[in-house]
Amino acid sequence: MEFADLDNEQTLKVSQSQWLGLYPIDPVTLYRSMRIEPGKFHLASKTPAMTVDGNQITVTFKRQQALVVGRSYLVRHLYYNMTAFKTGSCSHLTFDGITIYSMPGMGWLNTGTTHHWRFNNCNIIRRPGSRHPLTTAADGIHAGESKGDLIIENCTFTALGDDAINLHDNSWQGGLKAGDTDQQLKLLNCPKHRLRIEPGDTLKFFNADFSPAGVELTVKGEPVYEGKPNAYARNTTTILNFTSTVPKNLSYLSIVINTRFGTNNVKIANNKIVRTFGRGILFAGNDTTIENNIFDDVVGNSIQIQADIVDLHWAEGYGTSNMVIRNNLFRNTNIAGRWEGAVIYTGGRLPWGPTDYPLFKNFLVEGNHFVNAAGPAMTFMFSQNVIVRNNTVELIKPLANSTPYMGTVYNVLSSDVQVSGNKWLYRTPAVIPSGVVHDPHTTHGIKVSANKLEHIK
Repeated sequence: MEFADLDNEQTLKVSQSQWLGLYPIDPVTLYRSMRIEPGKFHLASKTPAMTVDGNQITVTFKRQQALVVGRSYLVRHLYYNMTAFKTGSCSHLTFDGITIYSMPGMGWLNTGTTHHWRFNNCNIIRRPGSRHPLTTAADGIHAGESKGDLIIENCTFTALGDDAINLHDNSWQGGLKAGDTDQQLKLLNCPKHRLRIEPGDTLKFFNADFSPAGVELTVKGEPVYEGKPNAYARNTTTILNFTSTVPKNLSYLSIVINTRFGTNNVKIANNKIVRTFGRGILFAGNDTTIENNIFDDVVGNSIQIQADIVDLHWAEGYGTSNMVIRNNLFRNTNIAGRWEGAVIYTGGRLPWGPTDYPLFKNFLVEGNHFVNAAGPAMTFMFSQNVIVRNNTVELIKPLANSTPYMGTVYNVLSSDVQVSGNKWLYRTPAVIPSGVVHDPHTTHGIKVSANKLEHIK
């Protein structure tokens, strides 16, 4: 491998650093290659063997890698190694006019009950003249939980190693067991940071399909953590006492949230998310407006609204209601083809399979402009009461990974979706968008009216 931008000394340092993975990249734009090929190559936990000769490195991988001769690759060395700004349980906080050129981790990381906070004119961009492929190794703005009342506006995010904006609250599912008394429960595989429980917190319980179990319990006294080797280990058992008797109908597979947190009342407006390596916005919360933003050459989904439980690794979000997505521009996004290439995606992953409970309710998607969607312009799963109106979907040049559903409004496990006044424009005769697609076995109340399909010569 030849490192054309580096001198001999710099190349030697590259060989002495940890290698986490490789990403195909365009050497001119410093953005992911548009070709159809694996989006990333994860390496084993140990850095491969290397020998160095000038600005060339000969690498011996532990397993075969489908690298292509003559292709350029980004070598990832760091991920969560350092955060520029870390906040916890703050209030009435403003970040204004801050620029981050490079950070081996996240730009901003929030935990706790932070509320009434604002980002204005904050930028994560390459230093002028720099050819360093990444600005941050991980997310730009990441809130593991909060109490909302958040504004992000007039900001620019470029060349991030992961999501530009990631806002959510946490849930837990890991095995619920009765305690030693009728006012006690044991939460298996629940490390301390998963729910951040304090005395007086009210916990809300859900069934395994995320439908409400109709149970809320107030915590009495400090939690007890039986962790090995510490309370933050994944296999920690959290023991809780409550102020009232625990109902006997709670399932071992119950999902739990801490109602002290709530990423609600959020405005994300007038931002630019351009040529970044993760998703644009990953979100789980309520009462939110996303408007007048530009998403250009985003590797993953532009906007992903989800409830996600991935084994014992993480459990993020538990539904979103009252969301407006308005007057945004989406251009050449989700070239990685995540979630079938959807530009806007509502859905998620649950250990026991998809749910028919509506986790995402009361959505208005209007006045947006989609250019060259690789997959659906919008995918709605587990959704109810959605209005899609007056959007334009323009298919000028298909992306390399385009799917049969490119540019469509795709519905599954959803109800009461209205699609009206939208326009599909296509300039390539072979590309004819399907308009609205739904699964008749899992959807009902899909209403389609006054939409247009036009061929531009």
